[in-house]
Amino acid sequence: MSKNASKFTVYYVVGQPRSGSTFVGDWIARDRRILNAGEVWQTFRSLGFVSDVGFEKSGGRWARPEERGRKNAEIRSDSFWSLVISEIDLAPYESLIRQAKIIGNGMVDCSKTDKGIERYLALGCEVVVIHTQRSFSTWATSMQGYNQRHQLPYVSRWRLLLAYLRVNLRHRRWTTKLPYFHVKQERLDNLDSDLDLGFAPRGAEQGYVRAEMFGTPNFTGSFDARRATSKTAPGDRLLYKMTLASS
Repeated sequence: MSKNASKFTVYYVVGQPRSGSTFVGDWIARDRRILNAGEVWQTFRSLGFVSDVGFEKSGGRWARPEERGRKNAEIRSDSFWSLVISEIDLAPYESLIRQAKIIGNGMVDCSKTDKGIERYLALGCEVVVIHTQRSFSTWATSMQGYNQRHQLPYVSRWRLLLAYLRVNLRHRRWTTKLPYFHVKQERLDNLDSDLDLGFAPRGAEQGYVRAEMFGTPNFTGSFDARRATSKTAPGDRLLYKMTLASS
């Protein structure tokens, strides 16, 4: 698969929370020696630079005024994002790409939602989609634990199943439109062999830069087998096949 090395490449990670997206995005950025911009859509949404109808009504953690205000202050004080914001008279994504190009010829966006992909394409970027997915059983348990820790409303397992199917089926559309890779959470320790990005341009000499604002706090970038799914139940394997035709 040949690619135009002169193009700026965005490695766009889609999937659900608790699916390994933070680890995968960080791994790609370190390997390519490029910028890890983190969850770009969430950063711009928190600052009000992109519209997301119903965000405040969703009841999510970052919809809370006190949480959002604290995160906005952190974003504005960050050395990279303060530069992006300083020229926000440009379209947000244009400003981001301009600053990212100073660092290297590629960037990782771990937004999880695919709402930003068309924006990068409109700016002439090469976009590689990496879809992270976790077996439903462990994902649902992890999500329920997350909601409990952050005092969010309880979500029934049936509603989680519907969300799991809806989101993962949605990302299937990119398999025929853009370079696309599927990463199972239980295989995160095999990324060197499973996620072959050898056709894409390497990063610039400046090296890896992490500007993740919404990912896991104190993230180290090292694989922890204790936090990864190691086995999948028959029902989980069936759901994998239903959502990606992948065993």
